[in-house]
Amino acid sequence: MLKAIDGFGVSVTIDAAEEGKTYYCPICKQALIQKRGEIREHHFSHIGPKGANKKNYVPCSDKWHYDKTDWHIQWQKRFSDESYEKVLEFEGKKHIADVLVGDIIIEFQHSNISIEEFRDRNEFYTKCGYKVIWIFDLIEEYNNGRIRLDEWKDNCYHWTYVKKLFRELELEKDKAILFFQSSDEEENIDEAACLEKVSKSYDDFKIFYTDSRCWLTINEFVKKAKEEPNDFFIEKAIKKLSQEQITSVKDGKTIFELWNRNYSGMIVQNLCNGKEMVINGKNGEMYRSDHHPYGNIVGKYSNRNYDGSYYYSDYYNVWDADKPIWKVKRVFYEEEKQIVEISGGKTLKELLQTIQQTGKLLVCLRTNRAYVLDFVNLPSLSFNAFNVDLETGEIDAYHSNGEVWKDAENKVWILG
Repeated sequence: MLKAIDGFGVSVTIDAAEEGKTYYCPICKQALIQKRGEIREHHFSHIGPKGANKKNYVPCSDKWHYDKTDWHIQWQKRFSDESYEKVLEFEGKKHIADVLVGDIIIEFQHSNISIEEFRDRNEFYTKCGYKVIWIFDLIEEYNNGRIRLDEWKDNCYHWTYVKKLFRELELEKDKAILFFQSSDEEENIDEAACLEKVSKSYDDFKIFYTDSRCWLTINEFVKKAKEEPNDFFIEKAIKKLSQEQITSVKDGKTIFELWNRNYSGMIVQNLCNGKEMVINGKNGEMYRSDHHPYGNIVGKYSNRNYDGSYYYSDYYNVWDADKPIWKVKRVFYEEEKQIVEISGGKTLKELLQTIQQTGKLLVCLRTNRAYVLDFVNLPSLSFNAFNVDLETGEIDAYHSNGEVWKDAENKVWILG
């Protein structure tokens, strides 16, 4: 406990308490011990069933299990002395809330808790007239890979060996607002988005989703909790429109309007659904499907990891590229390149114009690697290129198109 009461019933924090003076539990009124070690955070404690004072041990009348790890105490101390460890009473029952701001109670949970106590706490606080937010310390679960981000689905996580509470918890039925803390960024709490609000779960929490609009740093969470705590309970859902309904969005532009021939890439956001994509290009032109000059613009979905970094999907068609519903988030400029020319070599385009069938072998003189071509569309010269081992004749199972296009403009290609 961080607070106790003195002989006059006045609340005193452990930091303000006088050493050697007796203080009491605000619930059961038993005398407490001041713990002032050098390793753990200072706190008050009841006399335990073991040790020198065990003969004086009497269990506290409050049967809830209060989690008081250093992580827990550090969270409470981010709020004012008046906000944390508030004693609440309803129908003769007394309990201590971790933090109370406005009409919102914030509970911090590091250790395991049963579904019965979880629901008991929610019910008690609700009867007292408060709404509840839970922050769970799952840093270890993320760090050891038991919770991992889905590679392709936005804000989707897979959880191996789900904790018992969450296997039994029903988000809708329990009306629980849950935040998961995924990393401990004490040195960088202004920048690391380590808190995510859970939006839905499936298969006993083996799969769960988080709300991308509620990824917060520790400081962002504390600021919002102090200034606008009820915003956590307001669903600000982005209206999802069908493609037929989309015409334009205020301040939106088409992908073609946003692109500049000096770019090598840009990150854009769809203002209708909030999704971000990376559009790459070369020689002033955006990448298109099948490398066809009139193919669809293609891009990679941009998703944010729990540590704030980004990861990207494979290439997908950018639907509605011609509709003014986009805004640019970041641009990348193309560096001026020196064209490589090796005697006897041609550019890829020059060489492809002489090829009219699948199975031809191309050799790059710069890398001394060979590729066999499999045409997807002969008239448009769209193909997949597979690396060939010149010694064994073995052909790779996966294409190496990226390698080939890196040297497409260099005069380094010959027919094998």
